[in-house]
Amino acid sequence: MMEIHAHTHTPRKKWTHYFWEFLMLFLAVFCGFFAENQREHFIEHKREKQFILSLINDLKLDTVGLESKISRKKTKMLTIDSVLFPLTKLENDKLPVAICATLSRVTLDFFFFSNDGTIQQLKGSGGLRLVRNREAVDSIEAYHNRIKRFMLRQEAGVTRGIEFENLWKKFVNGKDYFENMFDSTYGLRPHNPDNVVKIDRQHLNELINALIYMRNFDKYDITLIGEVKKKAVNMIGLLRNRYHLK
Repeated sequence: MMEIHAHTHTPRKKWTHYFWEFLMLFLAVFCGFFAENQREHFIEHKREKQFILSLINDLKLDTVGLESKISRKKTKMLTIDSVLFPLTKLENDKLPVAICATLSRVTLDFFFFSNDGTIQQLKGSGGLRLVRNREAVDSIEAYHNRIKRFMLRQEAGVTRGIEFENLWKKFVNGKDYFENMFDSTYGLRPHNPDNVVKIDRQHLNELINALIYMRNFDKYDITLIGEVKKKAVNMIGLLRNRYHLK
């Protein structure tokens, strides 16, 4: 005889069971996604603050450099003032060696380079998107544009300096200048402050005009540099305030 085995039936699950299983799975995925999203936000905010701190440090260095540039410009203007009057009163083709020495230093200056490493990094790598504060972003971009314009003007100033040096070479008799300026044995200068140097008077008026132009150029530069420095100082204050930094 054939034996008939009874089949064991597993009780059918209710729809609520599947619902709760789906809900638990959904919550697990959602919580994982939320935790990862929060972690990314935390990392981005940390990077943002690091960028801001680095930017503030760059701005501090800029303010020091800009103040030094202003000081140098003021000294240069005083130097020009000290030689302009004697030049306008010159009646012969001889110039005191002391004035020649001063004129040879008129173009001495230093080229200001902005500490823009952080700004370049922010703009070049798309890091600027990390800066959430719109006011801070606008201020960063405005300062960067102002610095670029100032750098172009600074290059124009270098060109003017080269033009003046070329004019100076035509104005002063090089052999006579050397002999009166430098001691032939020790290279000390000068032998005597009252020594005079031969000059070419046909370039005198051109030289005076070049000095006046250079002085006015530097006078405007002092105002411009002051504005750039003020912008840097204001931006430091803004960033500290918006990011609650000391």
